[in-house]
Amino acid sequence: MSSDVAWAVSARARTPALDPLQGGELILLPPAAVDWLGGEGMFASLIAGFRQAGASAVCVWFRPDAAARAAAEINKLPLLFVANLSPTELERVVVTHIAGQLRSGLAQQTERQTNLLDALAANRGLDSLLKVVTETFGSPAAYIPAVGQPTFSRGRIPLPEIAVGQEFTVIASPDSQSAWWGALVGREGKRLGTLVVVAPRAEPKAAETLAMRQAAAAIAVELGRLEAVAEVEDRLRTEFLRDLFAGRSTHTLYGRARSLGLALHEDGPLMIIGSVDPRLTLSSYVKDRLHTLLVRQSAFPMLDEGAEVMALLPATLRGDPAPGPVLRALSPFAGDYAAGFSEPLGDVRRVAEALQEARIALLVSRRVRDGAPTHFGETGAYGLLAPLAETTVGKRVIESTLGMLVAYDREHNAHLTDTIETYIACNFNASATAQRLNLHRNSLAYRLHKIEDLIGLQLSDSEDRLLTTLAVRLRALL
Repeated sequence: MSSDVAWAVSARARTPALDPLQGGELILLPPAAVDWLGGEGMFASLIAGFRQAGASAVCVWFRPDAAARAAAEINKLPLLFVANLSPTELERVVVTHIAGQLRSGLAQQTERQTNLLDALAANRGLDSLLKVVTETFGSPAAYIPAVGQPTFSRGRIPLPEIAVGQEFTVIASPDSQSAWWGALVGREGKRLGTLVVVAPRAEPKAAETLAMRQAAAAIAVELGRLEAVAEVEDRLRTEFLRDLFAGRSTHTLYGRARSLGLALHEDGPLMIIGSVDPRLTLSSYVKDRLHTLLVRQSAFPMLDEGAEVMALLPATLRGDPAPGPVLRALSPFAGDYAAGFSEPLGDVRRVAEALQEARIALLVSRRVRDGAPTHFGETGAYGLLAPLAETTVGKRVIESTLGMLVAYDREHNAHLTDTIETYIACNFNASATAQRLNLHRNSLAYRLHKIEDLIGLQLSDSEDRLLTTLAVRLRALL
């Protein structure tokens, strides 16, 4: 040691056996190092520099002069005179102490890694990993995702603004009374978030930096596992919901619903909600409200098929008949959506039938009631006609009955189709029809005669009236 000047000057050790400050930083200056630094006469001028470098004591093998002792007193730096202990003997003590510290550090690192692996193996989520981090540093910890809300190890703590992209950073608070250590959490080159610990000191040791990075890596692994689990759960949930609403695999639905944490009720209606204009996708705002109310808060079966959302409701929700709370939640978006409700399900084997009822109610809501929420029981004659609306038979009835009338209106910019629709809506009452259309009775009579000529039917005949009414109602559903 005495012949290695550079090592002797820079070597530092923490040794309670030699340091009166119990663990302070000790600088060893054997004779060769003192000579290299300029001799004993220059020693006094070096003391302030030692103190600024973080030394807590200096160990020398010569008796410091008065100037050196005065400088040590001013800088509050103890000078340890060890004339009765050779540099070689002191070196042996220090090296033994350092080796012990290294072994202790390795043991701590191994224990820390084991705790992280145990927490990962337990599959208990971020909470268990943050608990390990808190136990390691003795300080609260948090994970701040790039998107979403933070997760805390114990209670909420004030969090700093994290510099994006830095693998490790120290953030001081504005009042300089506290600091945070932050370690980047990422996977495959993508930043997922940041692990933050309330720092026990401003500058971390190398072992603490390593511990933060190891914990950040463990969190990245756990996030990957959670993402994979979520993907599997989403797939299984979607498969279940499609089987449910299609009426498939009814004998396994209850068990599958329980395994997915879904509440499967049979006493309420099936609901379908879509945009008023079937050519448009349902608003994301409406979907978010439905998801919050039915899935996040209540875990009811809800399937988002893009243009439409369908859900199986209980008989009552929040103390009211189920449609009520749903429609109140969507009240800010009235006019943007149409809704259809089936009769109460009664039995899960009736889902396919209930779905058809809800679709008919949705069709009536869109085509006849300007998007007003409609129950199947309110569809009346439209409910009977709806299954025919898109069929070849239904379209043939419309064309053969009203085709000439629609063509005449288009060619002559007339309003005969509106007239017959109003006449039917007024229950074939000429006075009420004329009043609603703001027409003279003679003008209405002329229009009705023209309509009879074009459709080839007599509106005074009950059978012809019925056929005309069916054709008009079917056309309204297209």
